[in-house]
Amino acid sequence: MLLHIKELTVHYEGAEALNNVTVEVEEGSVVTIIGANGAGKTTLLRAISGLEKPVSGEIWFKGDRIDGMLSEAIARKGIGHCPEGRRLFPFMTVLENLKMGAYSQKNRAGIEENIHNIYKRFPILKERARQKAGTLSGGEQQMLAIGRALMGRPILLLLDEPSLGLSPLMVNEIKNIVTTISKEMMVSILLIEQNSRMALSVADYGYVLETGRVRLQDKPESLMTNDHVRKAYLGEEL
Repeated sequence: MLLHIKELTVHYEGAEALNNVTVEVEEGSVVTIIGANGAGKTTLLRAISGLEKPVSGEIWFKGDRIDGMLSEAIARKGIGHCPEGRRLFPFMTVLENLKMGAYSQKNRAGIEENIHNIYKRFPILKERARQKAGTLSGGEQQMLAIGRALMGRPILLLLDEPSLGLSPLMVNEIKNIVTTISKEMMVSILLIEQNSRMALSVADYGYVLETGRVRLQDKPESLMTNDHVRKAYLGEEL
């Protein structure tokens, strides 16, 4: 098992954000966690990255326990985090933002190779290399945020709401990007999404998080036929 989150409880601003949550990600898979705003999805990713300290529970990555480790050490172990809202440096260029994603690397030739690979995956970023990140379109900014996270050559990529605020056409492009990263770049993905239909269409396994607890978990095809998921997350009338 690549990532094993065991009975995790996390408090956020004095309130219980996660309660006894258990989630697993197998190597080479795409796992999605769907849920409403405030369900605890982002808190879960922040806990994995070391940005939130659990009250109890354990987080294991590649057989090593990582809860309690510093964020930088967790990133060095092979976990990349693409946060909600992109969190780019708007007054820095596309190239400068990408280089920020390689802050933990010292090999200049390796960094240049990573940049070349990102440009190969996202040709528009090469075209915009000298453009300030804040002037990009929403879709281009999301590509840059994902590219920056990939600069560290992660084994596991945490993707937080990559389709947020994007047009339907761009949402489909993000879906293709997730598939490409997983299948061609061989990076495992933990995907947090409110666009449940898109998320379940690319995932190998899914969890439904409600008020900090895992309510359902199953293969995507089973979740998409579940009456609760259909009504609450897919917008279907039963």
